[in-house]
Amino acid sequence: MALGTIVSRYSPQDLEAVFEYMRGKRPLTEKFPKALPVIQSFEQWYQDLGWYARYVDTDETMQEARRRREELNDILGEKLPDTWVPADSPQAVPKAHPTPIIPTQYKVAAAVGAGVVSVLLLLTAAKKYVPGL
Repeated sequence: MALGTIVSRYSPQDLEAVFEYMRGKRPLTEKFPKALPVIQSFEQWYQDLGWYARYVDTDETMQEARRRREELNDILGEKLPDTWVPADSPQAVPKAHPTPIIPTQYKVAAAVGAGVVSVLLLLTAAKKYVPGL
């Protein structure tokens, strides 16, 4: 485990994933010549990163990597719809479900209690009609 995963929300594998994404876009540079300098700049920046930037200061490093990735996506015309949230972006906490009026444990206890009462009533009724019970 890298120190960065303890200190920040990003791991070195996240940075590696952005690097692989950028390298994977190289074949598109024939169609989009403006993308090549951006990719080369990113690759040079990535190669120049030190140990501290890769493994400890991963928040700041990932912000820069994401900025460069977005720059490339703008050139390539790849943009996420406004309603989508990238997986590596800060996520909003989902809204909590409203608290039920009757908590679940009380509902379960009531169902078990009703079952026990039903069984006792059946046994009581069966004693009248079945001799020896």
